[in-house]
Amino acid sequence: MSQQQQQTTTARYAGVSGKTRKQRDLEIKNHVKQTEKELGGK
Repeated sequence: MSQQQQQTTTARYAGVSGKTRKQRDLEIKNHVKQTEKELGGK
């Protein structure tokens, strides 16, 4: 993962601080799952 992608991901999750921690954890988990699926599909 490039430095720029990492910053984008961090910024994206910094923007959901209004949500509950559980919701945020769930979104991050889903995002990771989706990313792994995309990487595995290559």
